[in-house]
Amino acid sequence: PHAYLYASEDGEGWQRIARISISGMNDGRQSFECDFDPVRARFLMVTIETPSHVWCDEIQVFGKKNTAGAAAVVPEEMVTTYPEKYPELDVLGGSENVLLAYNFKVENPSVGRTNTEQYLPYVGYYDIEGNLKDTFFDSFLYLPCMTVCPSGGTLYYNSESPAVLSDWLAYEEDTFAEGYNIGALNEAVGQVKSELGLNDYKAYVYYSLFPTVYGADFGDVDGDGVNEDLTDINDRKKIAKWWIDRFIARFESGGFGNLKLNGFYWYDEAIHTNDPHMLELLDYTAEYIHSLGYYFIWIPYYCASGYSNWASYGFDIANMQPNYMFSDDVPFSRVYDNAALTKKLGMAVEIEIDGNALLDDYHREKYRAYLRAGVETGYMNTVKMYYQDAGPGCFYNAYKSEDPQNRSIYDDTYLYAKRKLAADSLPADKLDFSFTKGQECEFKLTSDGVALDVSLGLACRYGSVKIGDDGTVTYIPMEGFVGSDSFTLVGGSNIFPDEYTVTVTVE
Repeated sequence: PHAYLYASEDGEGWQRIARISISGMNDGRQSFECDFDPVRARFLMVTIETPSHVWCDEIQVFGKKNTAGAAAVVPEEMVTTYPEKYPELDVLGGSENVLLAYNFKVENPSVGRTNTEQYLPYVGYYDIEGNLKDTFFDSFLYLPCMTVCPSGGTLYYNSESPAVLSDWLAYEEDTFAEGYNIGALNEAVGQVKSELGLNDYKAYVYYSLFPTVYGADFGDVDGDGVNEDLTDINDRKKIAKWWIDRFIARFESGGFGNLKLNGFYWYDEAIHTNDPHMLELLDYTAEYIHSLGYYFIWIPYYCASGYSNWASYGFDIANMQPNYMFSDDVPFSRVYDNAALTKKLGMAVEIEIDGNALLDDYHREKYRAYLRAGVETGYMNTVKMYYQDAGPGCFYNAYKSEDPQNRSIYDDTYLYAKRKLAADSLPADKLDFSFTKGQECEFKLTSDGVALDVSLGLACRYGSVKIGDDGTVTYIPMEGFVGSDSFTLVGGSNIFPDEYTVTVTVE
């Protein structure tokens, strides 16, 4: 990792005056210092790249009052400033809803192969009767499942078991497998746009770039009979360029007239700053992608190494994962913490769901928390990326489900994708009741004459509450009780449940 030193005369315009390499960041206390050519400044700023949680103290600056011979600060564009807003909606040229389209599962190939029929409810939105009503996801990001490659290596950055050239080529073949993945997506888009009469419509496609591992064995990409040397940054750049060019050529020759290649995805979810070439490799990769007219995207996990410097690496957008869905130890506040961090840094948010959301209310509500926070904080209104398992995915299973609660996941996600999801106004009828000792109080909460589906929130103190299948709420006071009691009911829409306080008086 590195530390950077910036200087300013007024605290607003900044120039980087030093870059310091730091070794042994994980080995306890570290100190570092640097020299630089004299500059005339009143303010200094230090930024430090950290691979994990780091505490910092004792920043010392030594200077002189005499500015003779010191150069003036030349302000430069700063990529470390905080935009305090989510990315503009058109940051990827019209690509807004990016579905992670997983493929390549060596242990179970069918999990990584999606066919045309399975793509249809992603490309288009189908109502409960199966009628095609609209487009749905407009973009598809191809990336490998978590898998062990044929060589025994992995496609993510793994210095212990890195993938080799033949593994990369195996992934490519799976992506272009006949009747599946990119070919099947092209067919599905053709069907949907034909039925909707959208003659010029195309879905966007993104493809994964895998980071090479410093010093690992890889293979020969240029056919000169010599394996590329991954201790040489130029050979690592050669591999990156070869992979990008190879995919573009195969995509363009594939006859995918319903798709548009829009960019490339950095497959690692953290920036490995301990790799001595990583920053230079990222700079080169971003510059080359942009020179070809494509976008460069990233999806770091929550507070991953490098997340706050995402723009400096050349990415056009970074959608950070809240990682709330997958662990019961992560508090509900995570979705809002993630929303605040991403907004401050000009990032967007990845939506996450797994198969548990189709099994029980608890995990369904965890998923809905992502959508609710997106509406409330505003990240619904920028570029959205969606994790939903592989083969063929949670949204597909929700679409096919006969359980209304599961089906609502598909419908609510469509509304979210189209920026139409909103808090429903569900006014309740009378919530204060009086009745005579010895009786039971029975009522329904209704909206426009329809009983609301409610559940008990805060229980009463002096009796019990029963809720019938038809929405009937019955309060039963304790024997002999006279006076006031209260309880709360939770009802309304799935995404925006409302809480009602019910007061009962026993006379």
